[in-house]
Amino acid sequence: MATQVNTGPPGLASLNLPLDHVYVYWFAGMSCDGCSIAVTGATNPPIEKLLLGQVPAVPRVILYHPVLAVDAGSDFIRHYRDAAEGKLDAPYVICLEGSVADERRSGDGYWSAMGAGGLDEEEDEARNINGVRQPIRTMDWVAKLAPGAAACIAVGTCATWGGIPAAAGNVTGAMSLMD
Repeated sequence: MATQVNTGPPGLASLNLPLDHVYVYWFAGMSCDGCSIAVTGATNPPIEKLLLGQVPAVPRVILYHPVLAVDAGSDFIRHYRDAAEGKLDAPYVICLEGSVADERRSGDGYWSAMGAGGLDEEEDEARNINGVRQPIRTMDWVAKLAPGAAACIAVGTCATWGGIPAAAGNVTGAMSLMD
């Protein structure tokens, strides 16, 4: 019999436990992808068992990772937009690998991005300039998804503390996910 949960992040108030699955949205900030390599090489448990739901007492992980994805382009971004628009049937977690760039310092550009257009379909039109869909800054995704996430996980030194990109003099203003 499922237990009703009445506390937690938005969208979790009517969550039935135990969970069948959980969505994981992976983001790469200013990163070398070393943490992705480490996670995919884990052996206890291996990532394959998490994805197949074969770890006892752990919900199946539905992972959206820009490097490991089968989908590409707008088909891939659709999954992130579904989370942003509250269209999921289970809770989600965001994972950030790499440090967070202070995008205010990028002017009209960006330091890291994923996808093109808008965070949702409505914003998509506004970000279409002269027929060209503009890149979506990674930190815009994180800022949009973090408030509704069951958890926000900093993966590795760069995401946790800012790493080497946060060294004095770096023009990006790199920082940790928490900052």
